[in-house]
Amino acid sequence: MADENTTSVLSVEEGGTTRIADDVIAQIAALAVRDVEGVSSMNASFVEGIVNRLGRQNAAQGVRVNHDGESISIALSVVARYPVPIPKTVAEMRNRVYKDLEALAGLHPTAVDIYVEGLQLPEDATAAAPDVTAQPAES
Repeated sequence: MADENTTSVLSVEEGGTTRIADDVIAQIAALAVRDVEGVSSMNASFVEGIVNRLGRQNAAQGVRVNHDGESISIALSVVARYPVPIPKTVAEMRNRVYKDLEALAGLHPTAVDIYVEGLQLPEDATAAAPDVTAQPAES
């Protein structure tokens, strides 16, 4: 059975208790934002990156579920796609996470925090980017 620190109680009824694993909550959040325009990818933590290199893919990469007593919050780490406006992109991401967690799990997170940790440039922009590295001064 899952550790109580890694689950959220959805309901306690006469017939029993319903718990949802944090991994499931994180997967719902990750799937909610995967098709938002301007999201290039979810950003893996160092540990997630090692796990991915070992061949175990994680559908909830870049998502963390935080518990504070009875409430939960979600933290997403993403790479944005240039030149899509970041404020518009994160607002859409946040709305979709709230909507999907309520519809699919009956959960109402207190916050959906979004960390934009990188920017993906178009292929042609990176090839045409000028070299701005410092050159030694000639004497």
